[in-house]
Amino acid sequence: MRPRTIVVSLAAALVLALALFVVPTLWFRPWFIDHLYARVFLEFALRHPTLLTQLGLPGVSFEDGRLDDLSAAAAEREAAWFGRQVKVLRTYDRGGMTAAGRPTAEVLDWFLSDREEGARFLYMDYPVNHVFGVQSELPNFMIGSHPLRDGGDAERYLERVSRFGVAFDQVIAGLELRERRQFLVPRFVVMRVLEQTRTFIAVPPERNPLYTNFETRLAHARGVGGQKRARMLRRLASEIRTVVYPAYERLNAYLAAFEPRARTTDGLWALPNGDAYYAHLLRSHTTTELSADEIHALGLKEVARIQIDMRAILAQRGIDARDLRAALQRLEKDPRFLYTNSDSGRRQMLAQYEVILRDADLRLDSLFDLRPKARLEVRAVPAFK
Repeated sequence: MRPRTIVVSLAAALVLALALFVVPTLWFRPWFIDHLYARVFLEFALRHPTLLTQLGLPGVSFEDGRLDDLSAAAAEREAAWFGRQVKVLRTYDRGGMTAAGRPTAEVLDWFLSDREEGARFLYMDYPVNHVFGVQSELPNFMIGSHPLRDGGDAERYLERVSRFGVAFDQVIAGLELRERRQFLVPRFVVMRVLEQTRTFIAVPPERNPLYTNFETRLAHARGVGGQKRARMLRRLASEIRTVVYPAYERLNAYLAAFEPRARTTDGLWALPNGDAYYAHLLRSHTTTELSADEIHALGLKEVARIQIDMRAILAQRGIDARDLRAALQRLEKDPRFLYTNSDSGRRQMLAQYEVILRDADLRLDSLFDLRPKARLEVRAVPAFK
């Protein structure tokens, strides 16, 4: 056989081998379960560009200024995807897995099956709420997670802010869908969200946290000179004025009109199939099969145990804690244990948290052989929240 023929034959064999390996890994059942793990993670992460940013994978920049797709259609596609992945995972024989490898499969199975089960209650959540709703989480993400290391990060920041309108319209459409299905948000949630959103847009764009955060951090970004910096700031002010504020106003208008129709009952029990959803959330958040009553009993037991320890600690310091509630109420008013309700007091509090974190950091090397490079920080809750 001539050398050229040999090379062509080897190349063809290599292409065939790659096809036999790559095609199942990407689109069907991978040959090896580890490759399924990687595929599940990558497919999930690539659909959630904000997650990619939060993970901060070295050398990875897939987000390209996108926000997550918050539409109902995307939620339904993802729910179906979870169901398909758990079926593929369960085709692998776990009997031959090593003791170290089996827990990985079991954890992924739990995660996928939990999400698959959650698809039954797809529109029973509150995507707009006063604790972690989209109206506060999107700005929080931009301020706390989106990097601003250089001009590229700055351009993606601007691109993401320009997409707030689409994201809010998707959320509003989801709220309308929930209303049609009688999955109504409680009135107190609506009122508290309106307080947040109205506060957020009550200042000029140049005083909005999205702008002030960008302005401060942009001063330290690489490759952003004076003219470019000024141009980016003008563009951001324009995006806040013409995209972000109108998006919040559309949400405000919907919530204000919806408030009279909001339910005055607060528990999930008041929703259709609410008891089943509550049971699902218990399992999802506790990873147990305990009932609500069993979890409540466990909580009471733990409270009693902790109160015994608290009384003993306070007694050692000469504090009469036989009436623990009264003792704690006295301590809550003791100036020795209070920071002033001022910017100075807040700075003192954050400084004390920093002392606690650094002390903990010194103790971790003896406990873990591999640690994240990023430092843990405590930051003040944004004023608009």
